[in-house]
Amino acid sequence: MPQTESTAANNKRIAKNTIALYIRMIILMFVALYTSRVVLQTLGVEDFGVYNVVGGLVVMFSFLKNAMTTSVQRFLNFELGKNDLQAATNIFSASLVIHIIIALLIIVLGETIGVWFLNTYLDIPQDRIHAANWCLQFTIFATAINIICSPYNAAIISYERMSFYAYTSIAEAILKLGTIFMIIYIEFDKLVLYSAFMFVVPIIMTIIYVIYCRVNFSICRFKINNSKELYQNLIGFSGWSLFGSIADVFSIHGISIIFNIFGGVVFNAAMGIANQIVNTVYSFVSNFQIAFRPQIVKTYANGAINDFQNLVFRASRFSFYLLLIMTVPYLIGADLILALWLETPPEFAADFSRLLLLYLLIDAMSAPLWMSAQAIGDIRNYQLIISFNILLIIPTAIVLLSLGYSPIAVLVAKVFINFTCHVTRLLYLRKKISFPTKQYIIDVMKPIATVSAAIFVISYPLNKYFDGSSIITLIKMIIAFGVSVIAIYLFGITQQEKDYLLRFIRIKHQ
Repeated sequence: MPQTESTAANNKRIAKNTIALYIRMIILMFVALYTSRVVLQTLGVEDFGVYNVVGGLVVMFSFLKNAMTTSVQRFLNFELGKNDLQAATNIFSASLVIHIIIALLIIVLGETIGVWFLNTYLDIPQDRIHAANWCLQFTIFATAINIICSPYNAAIISYERMSFYAYTSIAEAILKLGTIFMIIYIEFDKLVLYSAFMFVVPIIMTIIYVIYCRVNFSICRFKINNSKELYQNLIGFSGWSLFGSIADVFSIHGISIIFNIFGGVVFNAAMGIANQIVNTVYSFVSNFQIAFRPQIVKTYANGAINDFQNLVFRASRFSFYLLLIMTVPYLIGADLILALWLETPPEFAADFSRLLLLYLLIDAMSAPLWMSAQAIGDIRNYQLIISFNILLIIPTAIVLLSLGYSPIAVLVAKVFINFTCHVTRLLYLRKKISFPTKQYIIDVMKPIATVSAAIFVISYPLNKYFDGSSIITLIKMIIAFGVSVIAIYLFGITQQEKDYLLRFIRIKHQ
């Protein structure tokens, strides 16, 4: 289907924003990998595990914020897509009030349930309980500040100011890097000191976000709005999004707490490293998704259904491919990478990270589908069904670990459950907006399956029968990367996309 002028402009905007976000990602990746190594070495496995499980405990209470942020981005994108600035202003002001209330709720929950759970149920060495409580306090208030900043973040993404978003993220990473050097040389409890610095950084970043938004976006000037209908719409949408946020938070951090109960902080240290790895790799695709997400909502709001569907198809495929070309080499060289990075990585870190990456591959393909469900607006049934499926991992984890299974079995179950969620999203969209499910399977899932099969056929025997030194492993990783790129080009993209890619390469080399 030929592109309209509007579609071509949107594609160029997505490409430009993606490039800005990728520059951000490359810098953040190196900073994150370096800081994770230094933090692990400075804190030690025990304190690193404590920090991850305590942080996860607080983040579990932030499901209200996740639901509201999703709601605000959806409504801002929708109104900006219709060019209704007054409505967008009202949405921003109302959302700021709601986020302040949520931040206060998080503080109350953290200071009551959080403190009680930390001191009653978490498996933390007795001599680190005092430091863990200080860590909890700093994390609670850092989370509250991030919540208040969320409407400003949503405005920047809705206006697609990705270059500023990239610059501020880099500045935040540099601040965090500076704190690492400070905790090395300052003689004080390292866990408490690190938690304190992680509290100061969001304060600085929130000030920057507020000033930028107030100067550049007219909708970010707070105005008192007493419209009950507006608050009801925001809270109503976020109320159903709340189920999805609860499910996401509990599926990630709930498992960490269950691992802690059954295996102690060593499991949490492994999960902390695994999460750092997958977050770093996933940043390659998350930047792309941040760039196209506003366009999915805006094209649907404008009634451009063909453009909307084409964007969803293309975004699903390329989200998967961008993650795949980073995942395949890691699956082969995980042990080597962790040994070079951490010298002595925690047990299970390699297997945990491999399985979480497989989970994220499905998530990457599925992201445009849940963004489409949010664009529609009526998400009650969607959230109930998907949230129930995702939350199945909690009782599944308890049962498997109680029966003596390895924590690896829990993450295998998590991957399987995520695939059922992907299928469920397709069926929901087909029923709700007559989404062309059959065409999606042909244009998206079939080429993805073909590419994955081709990579497996070549990479599996390469990895199985050519085991050896670090040099051999590195060569296998390079070959796997090359095979992935070739397979994607041959089997994963359309002829129109191949022609566009070749034209782009020729222009760059002229």
